[in-house]
Amino acid sequence: MPDVSIHNFYEQLLEEASFDLHERYSQLLTGLKWKMDEEDASLISYIIEDMRERSSYYSPVSLRKLGVYRAWKTYANQLGKRNGIRIIFEETSCHVWNEDNPIIFRFLQKLIQFVVSEGGTEEIRVFVEGNSLLLLYEKESQRSMKEDFLKKFAVFAGVGVSVQEKESTVAWIVKREEGPHDFNTNCG
Repeated sequence: MPDVSIHNFYEQLLEEASFDLHERYSQLLTGLKWKMDEEDASLISYIIEDMRERSSYYSPVSLRKLGVYRAWKTYANQLGKRNGIRIIFEETSCHVWNEDNPIIFRFLQKLIQFVVSEGGTEEIRVFVEGNSLLLLYEKESQRSMKEDFLKKFAVFAGVGVSVQEKESTVAWIVKREEGPHDFNTNCG
């Protein structure tokens, strides 16, 4: 499938850019920071932290080590903190969201960006169980063209997605399609 190989190519480019930001340039700035006065060092510290955050946005190391859900949870928390939105995660001990799948990670990354960018919510609740992931949040009803994009992206990522609204509550339901995932990847 050519789309997957193109996606893998871009993931590799993002991984290299992420490595450059985190390891090369942040380390160089850290060395420079020690040679500066306190005020300049504070600015350099801010730049280093921003570069490391960008690095994890481009290609989170945790995606390979811990899987989609943990990498996405870290990303979502950073995004929520930056936008003043509280994100609460609840998960069962057994679910299929812990494998290393960059396409599903990118879909979930885009989904949380969409929800945050819509504005009007102070809290997002995320529930994970089995092959389902549910995002709930309160907002005034408003449809967006981005929703169509997310539904098309979901097909490419191999997940099903639906949106339900009841009064001011919006629910995004994401389900992994049947396949080779192992439900025991996160069972204790």
